[in-house]
Order: sequence, then C-alpha cells, then structure tokens
Amino acid sequence: MSEVSVLENSLLEKMRERAYVFDQENKFPDADITDLKKAGYLKIALPEAFGGRGLSLAEVIVEQRFLAAYAPATALSVAMHQIINTALATAFQATWMSESQKQALAQVFEATAAGELFALGISEIGNDQHLYDSKTVATKTADGYKVSGIKNTVTAAGAFDSIVFHALDDENQELVYFFLPRNDSMKPHGTWDTLGMRASQSFGIHFTETVAPESAVLWKSKLGEKKDPFIGTLAKAFSLIVTSIYLGIGDRGVEIARDAVRFRESKLQQQLESKQQEQDAFGGDSFASDTSAIDALARDTLGRAAIAVDAAGNHLLRIAETPSISSERSWSIAGAKTVVLQASKQAVQIATDLQGAGWFRAGSELERLSRDVLAGDLHPNKPSVARARAADALLG
Repeated sequence: MSEVSVLENSLLEKMRERAYVFDQENKFPDADITDLKKAGYLKIALPEAFGGRGLSLAEVIVEQRFLAAYAPATALSVAMHQIINTALATAFQATWMSESQKQALAQVFEATAAGELFALGISEIGNDQHLYDSKTVATKTADGYKVSGIKNTVTAAGAFDSIVFHALDDENQELVYFFLPRNDSMKPHGTWDTLGMRASQSFGIHFTETVAPESAVLWKSKLGEKKDPFIGTLAKAFSLIVTSIYLGIGDRGVEIARDAVRFRESKLQQQLESKQQEQDAFGGDSFASDTSAIDALARDTLGRAAIAVDAAGNHLLRIAETPSISSERSWSIAGAKTVVLQASKQAVQIATDLQGAGWFRAGSELERLSRDVLAGDLHPNKPSVARARAADALLG
C-alpha cells in the first residue's frame, strides 16, 4: 500500500502478529486498543477544537483501510467509534444544526477527548430499515426516557465506555438517538463465536429499563423521514467506514499474492540455474534467458487482483468526497460496498490460489482473511439490498 498512516509500521506489524492470538482465543484485542489510544488513533476524527486531528471522512477511510490490512478485527473493533466521531464532526459543521443540538454533540467529543471507546447500537433482529427504524422502545418520562430492547451484534460490546444508539418513541412516532455511558442496565445478550471477525466481540446488548435523561438525546427524527440529514450523515459514515475495512483486506490479499508470485519465480529461477549448471558441466549451450523465470499466468492473475482493488478504492474515496452523493444517487453508497467486496473477495481468492495448499491450515493469515472477508456480506447494506436500491431508483 502506498498510503502513509498516522500509525507507526512497528505498531501495525505488532498488531498483525497478535491477530492470530486474539482470533484463536476469541478474545477482544484489548492490547491493540490500548496501543491505538496511546497513538492517538481514537481521536483522528475528533474536531481540532476538541483536541483531535479533525480528519475528514475520506481521510478516516484511508486510515481504517490501512489498519485493516494488518488487523481486520481490530479495525472493526474501533470502526464504530470512528463512525460516530466522523459523522458527528460533519454534522457539527452543518448549517441545519442548531446551537443546542451542537451542544449535545459536544458531549460526545469531550468523551472522546477523555479517552473513551464508543459502540454503536443500531442492528436489531427484524429491523431491515437499520438507522431509519427501531424495535427498541423509548418511553417518555418526566425528565427523559426509559429504554428497553435488544441491540444485536454491537461491535466491542464488552469493551465500550459509552454507546450511541436509537430507539422508537412510539407515542410521538419519533426515532430518538441517545449517547449514554455504559451502566448495569445494559446487559450482555448472547455469545460471540463466529467464523470471522471474531476478536470484535460483537455480541448483543439488552437495554433493560435504561434511564436516558433528555441531556443524553443527540437527535430526534420523525419515523419514516428518509431525508433526515443527521441520519443520512451517520448512514454514509457507517457504510463507507465499514467498507474500508474490507478494502484493507483486499489490499492484504494483493500483498500476499505478490509475495506468492515472487516465491514461485524465485523457485523457478533456481531450477533454471541448476539446469544451466548441468548444461555447462557438459559443455552445452546456454538456454536460460532473463525472462525464463517469469510466470506469465501468475503475473496476469496478480495484476487482475491489483487493478480491481485499486479501482474499488478509488471508487470508495470518490463517494466519500462527494457531499451530494446521497441525494443524487441514494444507492451509490451501498453500491460502493458491493464493488469493494467483489474486488476484495477476488484478491483473497487469488492469493489462496497462488499460495497453494500451504495456506490451508487453521491459524494461517489467509485462513483469517478468507473468513473475515465473508463478514462483509452480513454488514449493512448487503449486496442484494444495494442492487435492489439501484434497480428501484432507475426504474422509478
């Protein structure tokens, strides 16, 4: 990869080495998170006025892509934190936000500055509208709400300090977005023993009569409002930052494929040189040329993977850098994930083909990448949803 990350190469290599242990033990990457905090990584999207680096959505995507090439599950473990800060920093600068609404967002920035790790509670069983609907219930009280319901697959569920989540105020037909510190009313729900992205520990959280004062409210939106700017900003950051993780997996797939081709050609060159020495011993003519050791088919396959991942990365950044993309083509954001997934799956598959049977063992990096990239089909929005949105938009 050509991008330069805010993270040191030595730290990234250390996280790649630890990925095996976290995966095998199905443990959250606490050591990685500690190191990322020390490096200031959890503050890259925090506005500069609050002590952060103030990186844009596109810049955060580059950073998450880079991290994911070394430790995909760790990248996912901090992704929700980055999504929250990136989206809220964008909203904080928007003209559609009032000063009181900006003050609500400021409490999130202050918690980031204090070193907190955030989770995002959106996914629910039976809720295919994700950010635009909720099965979790928010019951109005005199000074706020009481919240009850189950959030499914909450990334970093066992490690977050505070959580952004939404619930439905059924009486007023409003979606309410909250920011709350972890407390005893947020109970772990289910277990986490998946094939891929194991270290993210994305089990559920059961909100049991959780008290949420009015000061914890970040945003309210009328149910069914598809053009709500806050939700749209959060949705864009969510989709594209999650997508960047799978792009990083594709980058690593290309790197492994490149190393495999180099190894194959090195072995071929050694064989040619050995045969040449045998010929020389008997006074035969020289037959080895400078290009004899080139594996043309392997190089063509490698090139195909590299071009696809590079194009997918450029496409993702273009979507991230186009402010009006959601209104012009609402399906483009979901479509970017489909493009990236296709390229990354292809790159990992090509890497496994070029590596041969050597990778086919438990604990190998390619085994983890092969499992991790499959999780992309499960993260919103699924490729089938993206295709349906594109067709609906085009056909009216």
